[in-house]
Amino acid sequence: MARSLSASYSGGRRGQLMMANYLPMVLAPNVLTWLMGLPSRSIDTWEELCRQLINNFKSTCNRPSSEWDLNRIKQREGESLREYIQRFCHKRNSIPDIEERAIIMYFKEGLRDTALFHKLTRKDIRTCEQLFDIANQFAKAEEVILEIQERKRDGQSSHHDRAESSKSQDKKKKSFREVANIKRPRSPKPAHKVRPNECGDFLERKCVIYP
Repeated sequence: MARSLSASYSGGRRGQLMMANYLPMVLAPNVLTWLMGLPSRSIDTWEELCRQLINNFKSTCNRPSSEWDLNRIKQREGESLREYIQRFCHKRNSIPDIEERAIIMYFKEGLRDTALFHKLTRKDIRTCEQLFDIANQFAKAEEVILEIQERKRDGQSSHHDRAESSKSQDKKKKSFREVANIKRPRSPKPAHKVRPNECGDFLERKCVIYP
């Protein structure tokens, strides 16, 4: 934007008038809001507009990272080597004009993986290509080991579940047998049925106490 304003200013009065008409069309909404909110006649020249615009918005721009930002990238506790490589490379790609020597040094300093650190220390690593070839080999090996461990855990868990299921079935069978072996109570004897003439015969009998 500043270069465009300077070019228009150097093009004479005609260029300045063209730029004054064209400027609101190319500004972002927030910049246009800022420009329209300036006090009337507060800017007299293009140089003044450039200066105020830069001073107002330079703090909102994303500045390129530096190699010191790369030095702050450390492998976190519990972070896989693959995740560390990806974070490190993402930051490295945002830093312009950084030497490979610095990249190699900062990568090694941020490692928690002692095996890879010793490997890189013994090797005479001169390029980033060599560095990340070795690092990716270690990351792949780490992933294979984790996958094998996870399969073992899944197998043990499945075996445990089958054993528990078998125990549960055995308990159910045992309970069923115990219930089946319980002696059932005998049915009560049927109640004495009274014959139709039994009551009459009983009343006609002589009393043994008062004959």
